[in-house]
Amino acid sequence: MIRTAAELLHTLLEIEKAKLAEWKLPHNPTIGDMYEGLSRNALEKHLPFEGLRVASGFIKDRTDQWSKQLDCMVVIGEGTQVPHTDSRVFTLDEVVAVVEVKKNLYSEGLDEGFNNLRSVLRLDHEQPPIVSRMVRQCFHILTRTPLPDDKNSLPLLHQGIYWSLVTEAAWPVRILLGYYGYASYDSFRKGILKHLESLDKTPGWNAASIPSCIIGPGYSAVKNTAMPWGTPTFNGWWPLLMTNNVLTPAYVLLETIWTRLNLLGFIPSSWFGEDLTNDAWDRFVDAKPESKERWSFSVLEELPATTDQAQTESAWSPCFVSLSAFTLVKLLCNRDSAPLDLSCVDVPVEELEAGVTELEQHGVAARDVADRTKLHLLTEGCSGVILPDGRFAVGEDNTGRLTRWVMKYTTAETGQ
Repeated sequence: MIRTAAELLHTLLEIEKAKLAEWKLPHNPTIGDMYEGLSRNALEKHLPFEGLRVASGFIKDRTDQWSKQLDCMVVIGEGTQVPHTDSRVFTLDEVVAVVEVKKNLYSEGLDEGFNNLRSVLRLDHEQPPIVSRMVRQCFHILTRTPLPDDKNSLPLLHQGIYWSLVTEAAWPVRILLGYYGYASYDSFRKGILKHLESLDKTPGWNAASIPSCIIGPGYSAVKNTAMPWGTPTFNGWWPLLMTNNVLTPAYVLLETIWTRLNLLGFIPSSWFGEDLTNDAWDRFVDAKPESKERWSFSVLEELPATTDQAQTESAWSPCFVSLSAFTLVKLLCNRDSAPLDLSCVDVPVEELEAGVTELEQHGVAARDVADRTKLHLLTEGCSGVILPDGRFAVGEDNTGRLTRWVMKYTTAETGQ
């Protein structure tokens, strides 16, 4: 469903962009208003349920602090109209996403967009309980480590990721959208990098300050938070920013907003379709904290050798594991999120250790940070199945993904 909606939105935006390009107005603010209006009107037509709307205006927090004026907000509720204007004021709890719109996305547009979106992070509000669930789910995907009650027991990298995820989940999704701009994928990446370097000495700037995604005319950059795209840490680094030049801007925009709506419980996972492919993203900027206040960054400037669609999208499949690993998964799945005491598992020690190692390598389960005898599931709805060929398959099934894969696999095998 989301891919169909994204195709319709992409077509609509391209048609309306061509119409706006015919207007040769000598007044830049009015030109900006046209593209902001296009974004609001087009996005509102592709919101998944009644009760959501798109508006421009401001966000106000519980201490009466205000954001800067915002081009486009996906909101729940009516807000309060600013007298004699089309602008409205909303509380943080009423705002799902903020989209900062630029006709031309170059260095000036990046600077203005970053500043406006960052004004949202300065607002204060109580974190709703659902934030904890969102953070835990995404933390598991990125770190492949259980989230302990005592966050100070985590290594510095995982602490940094945890607090960045809290910011990302508790505040609205922040999107910078440009209709025109950098002429190539390489110049898009270099433009973002140059702007990030200029921010390095800005007081208060950190990894959490970066927008959730930056969308250009044919290229996108997203923050690796598993909301929606996430790839695990490696060798002590967090792949902080990833880029893509194959996915349409409309798809990236809708996937980001719809994922937040899903995490908030407003729409079901079934709206995302079969979900049996993985979108491939190119690593761009990696990060790791030097201290609780400062991060180090590593840039991957070399582009991949190919941009072929077949090599930027891969088919999803479950993990294939041994009998001992499969046994551990079945035991974990019957414990209602409680950890499994490995000392009580009736499996030979060597097989038990091998099974635990398998599950840790696949990111399915991991030992407790403080108590190595406890094993935790890292998935929301893990399930396991024995295939007709005797293999043991394990995968996330909270959205029915594993079930759909099994049905597709068995149909292909039997030819029915």
